[in-house]
Amino acid sequence: MNISIYLGSMCNCECEYCHRQYSNLEPTHVGDKLKKLLLDNKDNDLCVSFYGGEPTLYMEHIKEIVELIPDARFIITTNGTTLDKYTEFFNQHKFKVVISYDGECG
Repeated sequence: MNISIYLGSMCNCECEYCHRQYSNLEPTHVGDKLKKLLLDNKDNDLCVSFYGGEPTLYMEHIKEIVELIPDARFIITTNGTTLDKYTEFFNQHKFKVVISYDGECG
């Protein structure tokens, strides 16, 4: 099973073409319904993809999910500007890292 999680619109780039705008109404934690969905499917060859804005700005949520379902496969799509901070974590948990190239950023 593949689950894609849109973490929120927060981003550290200001790409002219981007339609996303951060709102302080975005969730501040990983919800119980999402946790239940992940746990209920953890034995179904689960692959979780993280998107955003910039998902590395939501690392506390990502780490919580990885801790909850450590045997899942993980993918993150990032602009790469904060990648150096999290490379060890991504390697440790065998993340596939997709870097979007959006020009000058960060």
